[in-house]
Amino acid sequence: NQDSPDPLLAIAAFEQFDGKQGKAVDGTARLIASNTIHLQPSDHFFNLEVALLSFENVAQNRYAFRLEGLEEKWSYTDNPVLRFGRLPFGQYRLVVKGQDALGHWSEHQISLMVQVVKPFYLQSWFLLLVFSLLIAGTVGYIKIHTWQLRQRQRELEQLVAERTRKISEDKQ
Repeated sequence: NQDSPDPLLAIAAFEQFDGKQGKAVDGTARLIASNTIHLQPSDHFFNLEVALLSFENVAQNRYAFRLEGLEEKWSYTDNPVLRFGRLPFGQYRLVVKGQDALGHWSEHQISLMVQVVKPFYLQSWFLLLVFSLLIAGTVGYIKIHTWQLRQRQRELEQLVAERTRKISEDKQ
């Protein structure tokens, strides 16, 4: 039926695991306000629940989503709760659309930015720090080793001088 209204798709709930708190927290209001999902490396997963505002045979509603920048193909599900976990760092765009029981896809799609922060050990500043410490450690090791060799050389020179003097005294 072409006269059927376009089914509306809305965000119903958003839950994100907060690694600092060690538990899942509700971030629905923040997500609706910002349209951005911001994940720290310790934030292991998030759940996005969507609602297709079509009330005919709700059990037959379908959903499609894709995480652009990671997976370009659409994934299909009958479950309105989309679960994502352990995403690699980077920026993505999550796009979600819904299909009602009559087969109409929602023209309105949910589009959210997903930002996964690099772990500190992959950050430029950390790599530069490790490289600097490695260089400083190498230079320090070389200086200490050179100093030890010079000390040993002085000791050997003293030993040679002492033995040479002793041999000279014994000859006389």
